Amino acid sequence: MNYKVLLVILVATLPFVEFVTPAFASTNQSMPSTVAALPGYKNVGSLPPDYPLLVTVYIPLRNTGLLYSMVQQVSNPSSSQYEHFLTYSQIQKLFLPVDQYNQVVSYLKDKGFKILLTAMDSAILIQGTVQQVKQYLGLSTALYSNGTYSYYTLVGNPSINAFVYASNVTGLILRHPDTLVTEKVFQGLMRTMQPNMTFPITGISAKELWNAYNVTGLFKSGVNGTGYTIGILDWYGDPYITQVLQVYDKEFGFPNPPSFNVVPIGPYDPNLGVLTGWDGEISGDVELSHSMAPGANITLYIGNGALPVFFPIASSTSSTPFRLFPKAGAFMSGTTRFLDQPSTLQTFSLRITTTLWAL
Repeated sequence: MNYKVLLVILVATLPFVEFVTPAFASTNQSMPSTVAALPGYKNVGSLPPDYPLLVTVYIPLRNTGLLYSMVQQVSNPSSSQYEHFLTYSQIQKLFLPVDQYNQVVSYLKDKGFKILLTAMDSAILIQGTVQQVKQYLGLSTALYSNGTYSYYTLVGNPSINAFVYASNVTGLILRHPDTLVTEKVFQGLMRTMQPNMTFPITGISAKELWNAYNVTGLFKSGVNGTGYTIGILDWYGDPYITQVLQVYDKEFGFPNPPSFNVVPIGPYDPNLGVLTGWDGEISGDVELSHSMAPGANITLYIGNGALPVFFPIASSTSSTPFRLFPKAGAFMSGTTRFLDQPSTLQTFSLRITTTLWAL
């Protein structure tokens, strides 16, 4: 089925933070019940019983083998199924665990958890206390510290047939985007530069990028993104992004996008983007996307730093019918220095995110 809306998800330096997640209770899946500390961190106790937690509950998709097969077919120009995309109802019938999802949602509500967000009939964001999580989900908390920074996570095996995640470790990894260039970094680069370097550290204008990516021919043919929507997924937020885009458009002579919307995923405080440097990352993503498709609408999805990667992906991809063309997905960027966990945890986290990405 052809949709009018084109959603391009730009995932900028998104790490997999789920490698510190607890177990996944299932009849055919097994995960370690204890979670190793990140390198340099030690267990210093647990959280108070009344401490509020953001908890992600995920029920795995069905027929994932078929899903990946269909992804290959719709992406292969030589296949008879090329660009024959499924409707949401077809996706729901083939892949989404609707019955189990409804059972889990009913259970969580019955036990007093607050349902904040749901996505793809498989991902549920809830709020509850440490005591509720222990009593009704069978998981305890562990607090780790290296003397400067600290984080918490869940340990144990969940008592429900679902993957359960709650941790603020994302904040350690997303303190700054990996692409953030500070003045100190810039000065270091300048000291190491040689006079005969073939590339300077200078900015490139938006219109120079048109030539670099050979899009001027499309513009001359009238193809500029009109009638489509660009979706961008980033973290924390930028309180000034609307004004920044307006100034950018004025500077380069671009029209304002027909619509520009910011959609938070989870609790939202865009000022955290300024503190972490993600405001600069977001500005670049929005500005360059608009440069390449000046006539397109833009929807900016902002993930909360306490969420695992797969939830923002599930939430953003289920918000509207679309064709998904992942243009940037440096999922593992910046996290290899933290990865000292069992490979099964990394593999399981990768499987969740890539499966949702395939949808």
